Amino acid sequence: MIETILNDTLFDVEESGHRDMFLANVGARVKLTRNKCRISRRVLSERSGVSERFLAQLEHGKGNISIVRLKAVADALGTSLAELVRDERRPECESHTIPEWRAHPGAIADLYRHATARDQALVIELLVGSRRPVPA
Repeated sequence: MIETILNDTLFDVEESGHRDMFLANVGARVKLTRNKCRISRRVLSERSGVSERFLAQLEHGKGNISIVRLKAVADALGTSLAELVRDERRPECESHTIPEWRAHPGAIADLYRHATARDQALVIELLVGSRRPVPA
């Protein structure tokens, strides 16, 4: 029972950390987009219907905004909701995909062809150096 409670507590703390980081990233994207648009919080507040105070909290990663309100902010900034909430973590299934350089025949040749002269020389040296007689 104690182990279950402990594990649940650790999970909650870990989940809380991801949530805090997510909110901070959303806030940073709102602020970055607002600055790119060269508009003040007051103007964004007027356009979105979200108070200046809440926008300040949001931009500092403190405001937990609803999807509907965040959509209003995105619309006022001329961006998509998806752009503001994108999660930059990679799904675990992606870590098991084939590396891009192995995705098609001739990929290694393409890599070699686009490498610098120094890198090509290193590849040749590595390949030639690795050729040893195979014992019979």
